[in-house]
Amino acid sequence: MRRTKLKNNVKTILVLVDGMHSATHLGVARAAHDFGWYLDWGYIEGSGVPDRFCGDGVLCALTNDPEMERFVRCSEVPVVDISINRSEVKLPRVVADHPAIGKIAAEHLLEFGHRNFAWFSFERDAVSRARLEGFQKKLNKPVIRLDGEFARNRGRMAEKLKALPKPCAVFARRDSDAAWLLSLCREEGCDVPGEIAVLGVDNNPLICEYLQVPLSSVNHDLERLGYEAARLLDELINGKEPPKSTRLIRPQGVTVRASTNSFAVLDEPVRDALIYMKNHLSRSLGTMEVADCVGLTRRMLEIRFRAATGKTVHQKMIELRLSAAEQLLRSSALTVEDISAQCGFCHAQHLSRLFKFRYGLPPLKYRKSLS
Repeated sequence: MRRTKLKNNVKTILVLVDGMHSATHLGVARAAHDFGWYLDWGYIEGSGVPDRFCGDGVLCALTNDPEMERFVRCSEVPVVDISINRSEVKLPRVVADHPAIGKIAAEHLLEFGHRNFAWFSFERDAVSRARLEGFQKKLNKPVIRLDGEFARNRGRMAEKLKALPKPCAVFARRDSDAAWLLSLCREEGCDVPGEIAVLGVDNNPLICEYLQVPLSSVNHDLERLGYEAARLLDELINGKEPPKSTRLIRPQGVTVRASTNSFAVLDEPVRDALIYMKNHLSRSLGTMEVADCVGLTRRMLEIRFRAATGKTVHQKMIELRLSAAEQLLRSSALTVEDISAQCGFCHAQHLSRLFKFRYGLPPLKYRKSLS
């Protein structure tokens, strides 16, 4: 017997979450504090499963380990899974919205004008497949695959990097994969982000902020993932029926750093125009002023701009302003009125209408959905 129930109705939760990010553990710990739980972390480092558990619930990240699967299937207490690795095993689940992570990565790279795309991952697991699927679906085109058995072979990968069409944007499965790739780019003399832009997932500050080229990363809300999984487990322990569908935790935008913060446009005047537009979002900026800034006539700028980006100057300006507004909604407590002014919209209603069209929710409801 692993343990007996504790007195005073304090619930004991077994945590079988090996290999997860520390932020996920933090979310579970925060929930334990809120719900008054004890946590049994005795098996967190992959040291098997107990022969028997007499606690109140189990949080797991189910793997192909047959002992874990047997334990979970035979459990007499509620179990919540926080992974998609074994989706064929019917369990209540709270997981990251991996296709949405891929989609938001594609949107970010498209915004910077990229037209060549690659995918890099050391693994070809369910998470990789789901993120790649979302990435390709948003791009509406296949991408160059830099994954599989040769991915860790620095010699072969160096050849693959040199063969990429330039400029090229590479979306990596996670920050650690992206950091490995950035190291190889540095060794091979590849200009990041000029020739190769690299985007990771998890926004791990220990990795992202201390590379020679700081890494842009999709904000995978790992702490919320841990907390919401624990909250669902608490509901099940208290008699609530299991949900009929998997609960998805959406990503929270992209933290932009140097590894992608450059417009991938070969036409220099158009690239200069994009930089000028991005640096003057708060102003009422017309196409004529942008054309004057880069030394072109208005008509010539429009022709070259559309050829380089697929959009008009006005359409791109709206896109840049909406992206800036989304980042402020996610990262600040500014009012919609203040955000509207900072991003160059004539009034808050104008921002709200365009924002809802692009993101599916008006600004305040979007901000609330992230909390």
